[in-house]
Amino acid sequence: MGAHVPGPHYPTYDPRTPNSLETWPFKTLLERFVDPSTMTLQEAGFEDALERYRSKLAAQAPTQPIALKHPMTAAVLPQISRAFDARLIFVMRPLDAIEATRVRRNWEVGSASSASLIYDRIGRFMDQTATPYELVDYEDLTADPAAVARRLAEFTGLTYCDEAPKVVRTAS
Repeated sequence: MGAHVPGPHYPTYDPRTPNSLETWPFKTLLERFVDPSTMTLQEAGFEDALERYRSKLAAQAPTQPIALKHPMTAAVLPQISRAFDARLIFVMRPLDAIEATRVRRNWEVGSASSASLIYDRIGRFMDQTATPYELVDYEDLTADPAAVARRLAEFTGLTYCDEAPKVVRTAS
């Protein structure tokens, strides 16, 4: 659809989802500042570090929208919205499906309880923001990725292309 998804990407080691499109440098930035057990910032300096990261991304793809994906982003949505001209997309999955993925991938974090905390942060943000956002139901995404990709293309202002459903499905 035309968004730049900066790499390298964090590997999933999961044949069902070979690439989550989670950017390794962005993941590292979040892990430095966000406490995953509380989904809160741990130390000062995140906004400066995010601005440096944003500038680096802008140099890599100065005219393309940038797609960033990671669950811990929920802890820093206000900062993301201030640093970027953001349009946010939230993919919502049932908690039991999140737990099944965590078990399948043998992850220590990413449980249904942490997803509840993430959903809480997203909900609070949605109640307080003027930042445009779109909710995507995970079941809709898996059932009809083309329809979801068309909806997201319209929401973001990007051009829909035939490759979009594959990219949207791969990233889920």
